[in-house]
Amino acid sequence: MLLNLLNLKAMIVVLVIAMAIFHLAKPYCLRFMAEVDFTRRRNTWLAMTVTGFLSPGFWLFVFITAPILIWSMRKEPNPVALYLLVMHVVPPISVPLTIPGLESLFFFAIYRHLAFMIVVPAIWRLMTSKDKTLLGRLTWSDQLILAYFGLVLVTGMPYETLTNTLRRAFLYSVDTLALYFLVSRICSNRRALVEAVACHCLIGAIFAALAVFES
Repeated sequence: MLLNLLNLKAMIVVLVIAMAIFHLAKPYCLRFMAEVDFTRRRNTWLAMTVTGFLSPGFWLFVFITAPILIWSMRKEPNPVALYLLVMHVVPPISVPLTIPGLESLFFFAIYRHLAFMIVVPAIWRLMTSKDKTLLGRLTWSDQLILAYFGLVLVTGMPYETLTNTLRRAFLYSVDTLALYFLVSRICSNRRALVEAVACHCLIGAIFAALAVFES
């Protein structure tokens, strides 16, 4: 009961400070994004923050925030901006993803939750779009990333099973390749890049205000 009260007090402090920062930063953020996008992203962050404080476990947080992110992504023109805003909404605590009768498949944290809810759907949207120019061409940086991906897999294969190699390939694809692909395609112009950076600075301003309060 005492822990719940402490969480409630902390949540109120975080929300009050965050709402103040959102209000003060709104005129500046609207220089780089539409007001409807700012409002939707702010509400998504607030909903996920409240869920993080009130959820007794990480998997309940994932279950509740999944539809919130799906709703937000339906009208999101810049998924990278949304990703940067909510990527630190809860601490990066890792929990094992297990299947009854089998060992743990891999560890699940906020970043992989966002990868499945934001990054992968956004890439699918690009791939199924009628405008094929959004996918872009294979660049030298793409080739370097893929080469490093192959090097990481090959160097570890002699010391592990095939199952573990496939697991590493899947996780590396989700954690690194997918995010790189999305950022390199979505933020291919100045407007999208500045909008994403603005969201990153906005959440940094909130954390800075919270740090001042804590100190």
